[in-house]
Amino acid sequence: MTGKRGRPKGSPNKGTELGRKTIFKTMSISGRPEEMDALKNLAKARNKSVSKLVFEALHENRL
Repeated sequence: MTGKRGRPKGSPNKGTELGRKTIFKTMSISGRPEEMDALKNLAKARNKSVSKLVFEALHENRL
């Protein structure tokens, strides 16, 4: 073992040979520390990630 971990550089993503591909985008939001803490605490209380909480709220309001 060479001490390196993960897949070899240049190897295809698992599942792409079957025509499946998952693409995720990243966004960031800004707020005061207490606002960000409140959002994180709300997500944790509902056993959700912050992302899932935000997307569900957007979906419910149909924005």
